[in-house]
Amino acid sequence: EKRCSADIQTEIWRVMNTATCPNKNCGITIKREIDDKDRCLHMICSECKYHWCWACREEFRPGGANKNHDSFYHCKLYEEGKLRSEVKDMNRKVETVRKEAATFKWAEHLRSCCDKDTKNLQTLQRSLEAEMLKNGGDVGKYKFLFDAISKLILANDDKKRLYIVAFYAAMDHKKHLFEFQLKDMAEKTTKLLNMLQPNTRERRSLEDFEKDMKDLNQQTKLVSAFLQKLRKDVQEGECVTILDKPDDKSTGWFCMSCNRTNSYDKFVCECTACQVHGEKRCLRCNPEHHVHYLDDM
Repeated sequence: EKRCSADIQTEIWRVMNTATCPNKNCGITIKREIDDKDRCLHMICSECKYHWCWACREEFRPGGANKNHDSFYHCKLYEEGKLRSEVKDMNRKVETVRKEAATFKWAEHLRSCCDKDTKNLQTLQRSLEAEMLKNGGDVGKYKFLFDAISKLILANDDKKRLYIVAFYAAMDHKKHLFEFQLKDMAEKTTKLLNMLQPNTRERRSLEDFEKDMKDLNQQTKLVSAFLQKLRKDVQEGECVTILDKPDDKSTGWFCMSCNRTNSYDKFVCECTACQVHGEKRCLRCNPEHHVHYLDDM
């Protein structure tokens, strides 16, 4: 909640998108009007019209005997590592904030996926309750089904908390094991989710679920037991070391399907594996694959 607060988010935006004019007679804070994708380093102060470089914070001199820039996109001082110490310190701070922002965006994406799954489960529950009321079904007969839905909703709440734990996890010998446990958690909960909400055009009836009662009961117990054990291990520090801020050694998330490391701004690996639900061509994280999925059926 603190990380999501307006003050924290404003400070992150300020560090990444504004700078102080290096003209000693000015010193106002101005916003960079282009993003890093453009790579243009040339800045003009809106107050004093001073021309300066975003990378080295020196006067922008593209021509002449004392030029320090080959173009709007190349800074000699930056590329040769000849920046002033205060500029280096500032760049390190910006890089740390940028990395933390990307990591946090990834964690929030994971949590939002849990919210979407929970919302769909609640819709399914209401639909099944309406169907049972309409047909005069026995509530006790389908208790196993509503128990599975309720347990999976609780599991999604646990997953949201565990993704925050992963955000603050230290990059030590425990982190690799913890990532495998999160992957295992995703696979188990996704299997139960697909049993309740398969990726098909036809909605399952109460009779369809009744046929799968044994498998649903077994998977529900498996999910509950696994998350109970994982919660206990986290609380006792057995599988993860929790820091008071994100570990700056973290560089990205690891795809266990193809052993590729992805940056945090990518939600799906190049191999199409989704690290939220642990499956390839995930329709929840890759909605554009939905048409192709149906074509393959």
